[in-house]
Amino acid sequence: MGNLVKALKIAANVAEIIVAGSVLIELAEKYGGRLGKKNPPRVKSLQILWRLKTNITS
Repeated sequence: MGNLVKALKIAANVAEIIVAGSVLIELAEKYGGRLGKKNPPRVKSLQILWRLKTNITS
């Protein structure tokens, strides 16, 4: 049982790193090198990422 808990904690940490990385990529795409263009906010994708994060860590 202890190994299962450790594995779940590791999986949650890996998933959180992946989500954080994808958020950083989206921010870099939005603000990197295209300061003159105005893009609408990507609310839908951030809501999906938030749901994934809360489902994994709960």
